[in-house]
Amino acid sequence: MPVFCGIDWAEDHYDVALVDDAGAVLARKRTSDDSFGYQVSVGLLGEHGDRQEAPIPVAIETLRGLLAGR
Repeated sequence: MPVFCGIDWAEDHYDVALVDDAGAVLARKRTSDDSFGYQVSVGLLGEHGDRQEAPIPVAIETLRGLLAGR
């Protein structure tokens, strides 16, 4: 089952959502805009099967902030 990730940027946090190819929400998490929030987001991806040989595609709302800068 393909999984996709969308990240919505806000002034001081990110809203991360993972959905399947039918659009069903698999996970939703609000994270902080710092290294801890980045770790939480990466962990959420890992919990849903993200790995080097089969990465989960990620769409980010903006190029501003820690996540888009890494």
